[in-house]
Amino acid sequence: MPCFRHVKVQSILEVIVGKTLEQSMLEVMEEEEMKALKEHQRIFEQKRNAELAETQKLENAERRRFEEKERRKKQERERIERERQEKEKLAARTFAKNLLSNLEDRVFLNLEEEGYFYDVVEREVTNDFMPWLIEKVHEHIEEKKNCRKLVDGI
Repeated sequence: MPCFRHVKVQSILEVIVGKTLEQSMLEVMEEEEMKALKEHQRIFEQKRNAELAETQKLENAERRRFEEKERRKKQERERIERERQEKEKLAARTFAKNLLSNLEDRVFLNLEEEGYFYDVVEREVTNDFMPWLIEKVHEHIEEKKNCRKLVDGI
């Protein structure tokens, strides 16, 4: 027959074994839970990293579109400015051409009126030949007068 001590020890052992098994089961369950949490954390990190990468990709694409849009705006402003400058140059060139064409005619006319441009033959006739001719005619008339006086005196 089993001894009373033996029964007490057995019941204490059963309690100790039960508690040890229960503690072991709790530790195993805790480890499994930790593994599940770590796996869940790993999956969460992967998803977050993928989302961050996608967000960066979208931000970069948006930034490139914005920069391209700004570059095209700048090109259009520069094109409009070049066209404006070309129109101004053309208008200035046309104005200057019209002004200078009339100016040239007026300048030559004024210079001609002031005597800077003259006909060489006309000037020689006016300044040299005509005075000489008039002097010769006067001499001839004086000679004729003197001849008449002599004829009249005879």
